[in-house]
Amino acid sequence: MTAPTEHPDTAQDGADPDTGELPDDGPGWVDGRIANLRGMEEAGRKVVEAEAQIALNEAAAEAELETLARKVRLVRERQEKADGPFRARAERYRGFMLGFMDQNRAEVLRGLPAKTKSRTLVCGLTVAYRKHEGGYRWDQSKTPAENKAALLAWALKHEGEMESPNLTEPGPIQVRLDAVKARLDALYDPEQPRFTPPGLEYVPPGESLTVTTKGEK
Repeated sequence: MTAPTEHPDTAQDGADPDTGELPDDGPGWVDGRIANLRGMEEAGRKVVEAEAQIALNEAAAEAELETLARKVRLVRERQEKADGPFRARAERYRGFMLGFMDQNRAEVLRGLPAKTKSRTLVCGLTVAYRKHEGGYRWDQSKTPAENKAALLAWALKHEGEMESPNLTEPGPIQVRLDAVKARLDALYDPEQPRFTPPGLEYVPPGESLTVTTKGEK
């Protein structure tokens, strides 16, 4: 890629866009352009100085963003605490619904076309019977944060021992879930129970009973 050799301070009329000053037409410059290595050094110093200021701005921005992030975390923690009793109530009654579905499939689907496997209730929930393949999913008895922390700890401990792609990725470090699942599938021995690492659970092939709100999967 060919870069112009015109002095970076010579925008349009040759003046510095910030100060309005014209560049020195000294030994390193001729007609506002770099003439030799001395001019290159001068231009390089200006680049270093400008990028140092950019780094200061970035540090200031990161400090401010961290303050905002702490505020967001506190709000989420308060929300989680406020949601607690309602989440427990929702799960309790969802359990009652799943129990009824398990014992009364014919009644749940009564009046619907023969191949229909779900029913939308007036309350806005949809109950469904879904066939699924076997596979790993997050442990439903734990919170997402607990699952991710547990699986990350396991992956960090074992990825160096396994002949497989890295189980984690940097920046910020996190689990490569597809790589973990692929490795678990590769280790599977039909003669042995499936191994399940912390944070995950294995669901065998079969039919799932679900109670979902509109838009949920």
